[in-house]
Amino acid sequence: FFLCHNASAASVLQSQLQRLGGLNPMMKDPRSDSRSLAVPHSSESQHQTMSDTEMPLTGDSGELEEVQFDIPEDAYGASILAVVRDFSVISGGKDWKDETVQLKCIQVGFSFLLLTINLTLQLSLLFFIYTFVVTPAIHRVQHKYQEFHEVIFDIDGNFQEDAWDAYKGKEELCQIGMSSPFFYFTVVFLWVLLIIREFRTTERLARDLASMPTCSTSPEMCTEEEGEVKVVALTSCSKMLIFFGVIIPKMVICSTLMWLGCQWLTATNSFTDLVMNSIAMEFVTGIDEALYETLLPVGHRQQVADINFVLYKKKQPGS
Repeated sequence: FFLCHNASAASVLQSQLQRLGGLNPMMKDPRSDSRSLAVPHSSESQHQTMSDTEMPLTGDSGELEEVQFDIPEDAYGASILAVVRDFSVISGGKDWKDETVQLKCIQVGFSFLLLTINLTLQLSLLFFIYTFVVTPAIHRVQHKYQEFHEVIFDIDGNFQEDAWDAYKGKEELCQIGMSSPFFYFTVVFLWVLLIIREFRTTERLARDLASMPTCSTSPEMCTEEEGEVKVVALTSCSKMLIFFGVIIPKMVICSTLMWLGCQWLTATNSFTDLVMNSIAMEFVTGIDEALYETLLPVGHRQQVADINFVLYKKKQPGS
């Protein structure tokens, strides 16, 4: 009975080790080789204890493929770099007197200052455009059309040709953008298309960042291979900072700008202004890039361009 009991226990132990570490069924007692006990703590046994969101951090599995995406090279991208990589270096356990840590602190402060300036300028411009440009333009067009309707039509709503021939604001009225529907809708369509491009870029960035695995500490977010820094995971706090500091403001600015642009183009008094106004409104979306190119040092901009965000996804059949 004692021998049978020991034999069954050894069989159970061997089957467990075989399941965890992929051991050969014909191997000897695992205690006879000190290295055999280290096998169950290899990558496969670790994968069995890891959650689904943590498994893609390494990308060692043959069923996963590496997919990279870049952050935008503008003031928003500089702030994302600060949240992900610079915070990772600062919280890595080095002494605060270390020059690298001090440099990263300066970069974080400057990146957030740049983001604050950018959001202040863009939101302020949207407010000023609505208050001093769009609203007065709408009132002018409404007043002009009301005057035209009162002068040209009688009380019963009948068109008076004599009044139209003598009407002094005829040329100005015919220059309103909507008086040429094809031209008007072409310009508005192109304007909306430009804003949708910004929407899609922001939406794609948000979707990629949301797909990143979640880690518990900042140092786990980045890895370095052959001098190339890769972001393989994000902490929950980092995701919240990026979404509330970058994604949501960009969405709000794009939505407001599209609404204001369509109103302003509709209230345009001339065909020349219809084209010029659509070009003028677009510069609001370029403020982040202008600040980035002008104020950020070349070395810092290169870091934003070089860093790669990595996702490990399951390979598609046939790939």
